[in-house]
Amino acid sequence: MRKATLLAASALFLATITPVQGQTMQTPTIVDTSKPIVSINVTETEKAAPDIATISTGVRTNGKTAKEAMDLNSQKMAPIIAALKSGGIEAKDIQTTGVQLGAEYDYSKSPPRIKGYAASNTVSVTVRDLSKLDKVMGALVSAGANQLDGPYFSIDDTEALADKARDKAYDSALRRARAYARRAGFADVRLVSVSEGVSNPVMPMMMAKMEVEAAADAAGEPPIEQGEVSVSVTADFTFAMVK
Repeated sequence: MRKATLLAASALFLATITPVQGQTMQTPTIVDTSKPIVSINVTETEKAAPDIATISTGVRTNGKTAKEAMDLNSQKMAPIIAALKSGGIEAKDIQTTGVQLGAEYDYSKSPPRIKGYAASNTVSVTVRDLSKLDKVMGALVSAGANQLDGPYFSIDDTEALADKARDKAYDSALRRARAYARRAGFADVRLVSVSEGVSNPVMPMMMAKMEVEAAADAAGEPPIEQGEVSVSVTADFTFAMVK
């Protein structure tokens, strides 16, 4: 069997063996030839301003006993939740992501001894009105939050942006496939298959915790720059070359 370039397949003649009265008879079966094909991999990206942000916040407390640490934590967490809701954050956008309680040890002694307990409570918060983001983060620290991470910017509905990237990916793949077809002596190409993957990475704002703490000491709000976020489409196209 001989394979032509650009994955062109020659006609295949397959023999099937059928017993007839104790004898074997070979019947050739013709498999339709496939057109020469060209495979193109394309990645296209579209960018836009984010419309939501996610932050992680909470409080860590210490106590001589486990109960004391947890009770104190609950007391300090209540005004943080209240600050979020009074700042316009809906209950559906506030989700507890972790409650932890553990012993703390004094390693200067042998063997180490328990010197107290630490408790923490962390919630994930989705801010949908980005004009309020700086005020929300400042209010959290004022309410007693001593754990803060974010914001992480993203787009709530990425389909419109992904569709634009799909259009660009298809146009790019078609243009490249036609260029290969012309070089191989064909008139055009026909789409055979396509598969894709879409990525929507969030954009973290680094060092936000440090900025918020500094702003809280000055009774202010942290400066926030939203920038842009991206949606990428990676697609594999297969085209058949046609005369």
